[in-house]
Amino acid sequence: MLSQPPNADKGDEDNQNLTLLPEKMFACLTMTPEMEWRELERRVTQIQRQFALLIQKWETKYLLTRRSNTDQTKWWSAQGRMVLSPHYQLKTDILN
Repeated sequence: MLSQPPNADKGDEDNQNLTLLPEKMFACLTMTPEMEWRELERRVTQIQRQFALLIQKWETKYLLTRRSNTDQTKWWSAQGRMVLSPHYQLKTDILN
């Protein structure tokens, strides 16, 4: 056991005045985070293909690189981050 000063708080009252949140306030995941990431990755790559001409213009301007995941899906990134095309619904879904 670690030594403590004689008058140190021992934590006996740490669980006082707590409020438990109701279950409905927590997100219910229907997929694992990895499955959600794969689905998001799939959507982004699909939309990147729709905006291929624009992304080609961005390639040198923003130093974009092609990356691929384990299933060889290729997507564009900048500074290690996935590039989002100007697709309103995708951006809205990500932010919500």
